[in-house]
Amino acid sequence: MTARSTTAPWISYGGGYVDADTALVTLHNSYDEARVFVFGRDAWEEHSHWLADPATGDLHGRIEYPMRDVGFVWPLGDGTWLTTEWDTLHRWSVQEGER
Repeated sequence: MTARSTTAPWISYGGGYVDADTALVTLHNSYDEARVFVFGRDAWEEHSHWLADPATGDLHGRIEYPMRDVGFVWPLGDGTWLTTEWDTLHRWSVQEGER
């Protein structure tokens, strides 16, 4: 068994199917105190979300949100997903042709 690096991102529990052809994957990044000290708090994000093809694993790209570090995500299976920011739910979708 090979030890996992404590700084490498790993697939988190959050994610699921956005639609039949698209999965949403959450990567979790360990807190890197040295990186934050050198580059500042903005250089580290705890979570990142990615759209992927569930059949091949090919990535369609990283989802960029207007707010910082969206953690929890709930794919609805209809082409949309929900995130939270404090006490507000946000509903997102992929723009046609961006996959």
